[in-house]
Amino acid sequence: MIKSLLSFTLVLFLSIGIALNAHAEDTCRALPPKLLTKPLTLIELTDIALSCNPSTRLAWAETKQSLANLGTAYSTLWPELNGTGSLSYLNVGAVKTASAVSNSGSKGELTYGPGISVSYLLWDFGVRVQRIRAADFQVQAARFSQNAAFQQIILQVEQVYYQLIGQKASVVVNLESVRQNQVNLAAAVALREQGMAVIGDVYQAQSALSQAQLNLEQAEGTLKILQGQLALALGVPMQTPLKLASLSEHVKTQDVLESVGELMEYAKENRTDLLAAEADVKAAEATLIATGRQDWPTIELNAGTQRAYSNNNLYNTHTNSVMLTLNIPIFSGFSQKYAVMQAQAQKEQAEAERDILSQQIDLQVWQAYYELKTAAQSIKTSQELLISSIQAAKQAYGQYRAGVGDILSVLTTQVAADNARVQSIQAKLNWYTALAQFSYALGKINV
Repeated sequence: MIKSLLSFTLVLFLSIGIALNAHAEDTCRALPPKLLTKPLTLIELTDIALSCNPSTRLAWAETKQSLANLGTAYSTLWPELNGTGSLSYLNVGAVKTASAVSNSGSKGELTYGPGISVSYLLWDFGVRVQRIRAADFQVQAARFSQNAAFQQIILQVEQVYYQLIGQKASVVVNLESVRQNQVNLAAAVALREQGMAVIGDVYQAQSALSQAQLNLEQAEGTLKILQGQLALALGVPMQTPLKLASLSEHVKTQDVLESVGELMEYAKENRTDLLAAEADVKAAEATLIATGRQDWPTIELNAGTQRAYSNNNLYNTHTNSVMLTLNIPIFSGFSQKYAVMQAQAQKEQAEAERDILSQQIDLQVWQAYYELKTAAQSIKTSQELLISSIQAAKQAYGQYRAGVGDILSVLTTQVAADNARVQSIQAKLNWYTALAQFSYALGKINV
């Protein structure tokens, strides 16, 4: 009784949550102006996604459905009460016999009356209890799955956010590359006019400038695509103009002190999708037990009361009845056998899916662990590469301006410097992305 009341309360709570989500849908179609005029942090973007992404509403709906199924299972513990009403008409005509003829004519009699019946299943060898257990585990699985869906949304927003930040920086690098190649072309033209360079230098500088402009156009196109992906992750219209807060240029990496084996065990205890899979297994086990007892005997109590009235007021009856029934299933066309086989197969399927997911989590933790370590090491290396490549590009350009270098060295070192800038930016963003993936693999999302 207490659990039934608790289930009703939870259903009511979720209903209110769905109603609030319906209000949020209107907000998501057009974000408030205050969110369109300020640079949004990752926390603010995540908050929008958890309110607007359709996957959030789907997770709420699935949880609400599982709670309704639990309420349905608990309802079988209650007696069934039915009201009845009867109306009948009896017409008695004249009867002719060998000795006499009745001249009384036709007589009609109308009878009517209300009634009520109660039936209650007293004993079914735990079938209802097992079905309630199965529904309860399904609710747990839905709640864990809901949490996993929220974490997946957060991870998706984080990944696109870092990609978008990186792509914006890439556009800036490509703009700088175009500017630098314009300077190189101007220098080649000037040296050519002074007789200190050949026409081939001009052609090479012009070719490098065209390549830089092409790279810039491609980078800007990729940026537009990522902006659409971010809008999709947030659940807002694609054309929504979003401003993003920039990240700090200084990244403080942190070492992972635990061993990868310890982290795998931690993930198995905290990954909500694995906890949901385990709950599905327990639900399948309870369903199998309930299915196996469906052909066991049941004891049912039936009671009722009925009143009857006639239109000529000849009688007025009141009938009460109580009946205890023992039902013993004998033969049902082998349907019970196949129902048990199906429940057994569903249990084995749930166990296999749980074990597959457990192995996938081990792999995810393993990969995320070493990706995070690699990303932390790459930040220092990429910074050293950037410093040396910029120095090399400056030296090559200075030598060319002095007439002691060649344009090929200028262009080669300039491309290397541009690539180093992109790699330095990407190394920092790779660490943020790896940290997000590592947190997700462990079952704890940090924003």
